[in-house]
Amino acid sequence: MEDSQFWGLYAGQSLPQVQPSFPVLSLVDPDVICFFLKEEGNNNFWMIEVNMRTKVLQSSAIYINEEEEERYSSKKTPRNFFDGHYFIPSKFSAYLEKDAITSQDLSDMMQKKVIERRAMQKRGLETQAKN
Repeated sequence: MEDSQFWGLYAGQSLPQVQPSFPVLSLVDPDVICFFLKEEGNNNFWMIEVNMRTKVLQSSAIYINEEEEERYSSKKTPRNFFDGHYFIPSKFSAYLEKDAITSQDLSDMMQKKVIERRAMQKRGLETQAKN
């Protein structure tokens, strides 16, 4: 796919026309590749999914790091901020077999459990801080 064809996938949207980075093959659909787009001059990152077989932009979302999402306070212990360099491009398909995530429902369930676990851990930390 040529760059003009790639950018044509999201023409008319507010996504930056920059070189996509950190391609990662979707665990749910082997035709879909996820990319990061970093806007020049600021720390805005976009996550996009492109179906390479049908040449369709399936989804896009601005990346919101944990500190922004949880309204991070500078009074708390500082954390490492995301700078877009923690995603490693991989050839997942070489390792996927019958045990791979093949269901969007299973993927959603696993993500929900992680979110619930983080919320419980956070509540536990807040309770300890009050005592």
